[in-house]
Amino acid sequence: MQKIFLFQKDGEVIAKDETMGLDAVKALTGFFGELMQRAENIDAIENLTIEGADTTLNICCIGDLYAGSVFSRETDERTVKALTKIVIPT
Repeated sequence: MQKIFLFQKDGEVIAKDETMGLDAVKALTGFFGELMQRAENIDAIENLTIEGADTTLNICCIGDLYAGSVFSRETDERTVKALTKIVIPT
């Protein structure tokens, strides 16, 4: 399972894959926005990884945008890093 979405710092969703619901993306971007507000003392959050029971959420900064991805925990870690740090930004 993999889902990918792009959003701006203000939470506006730029793109999402068709398998991910808009409500889920908005909830994730809202959560990330709250983290950003609380992290102002450390300047900014460049990358964030949250591991759940079945999935892993990755958010990384790409210029003025953020790319979010949700992968199954069974997905190889190198594959996730290659997609989130190389393929999506390109």
